Amino acid sequence: MQDKLLPLGTVFKMKDSATMVMIFGYYPINETKERYYRYYGVAYPVGISEGTNLLMFNEDGIDEILFEGFEDEKTKQYNQKLYELIEVEGYGNKILSGLNTKNN
Repeated sequence: MQDKLLPLGTVFKMKDSATMVMIFGYYPINETKERYYRYYGVAYPVGISEGTNLLMFNEDGIDEILFEGFEDEKTKQYNQKLYELIEVEGYGNKILSGLNTKNN
């Protein structure tokens, strides 16, 4: 895994598929699988509409980046802090532990 997050708006081609996806959020939690992913995405160019499937994925699901989203200094700082909280300090696993306790 990379040590930085791809910017929102990044469009890529999924591995083993012709589907293009645009990143629109970070660190969704899949409670059923009791894990979190790095990214939320939607099919591109369709986006979000009624009945849209929201995709959860990590870098290993990315085949080729077609367009990298906008990123300024403020975005870089925010994304770095989010990455550190979730992955370096382990906050993502603490959230999952709390969900497990709540569901039992």
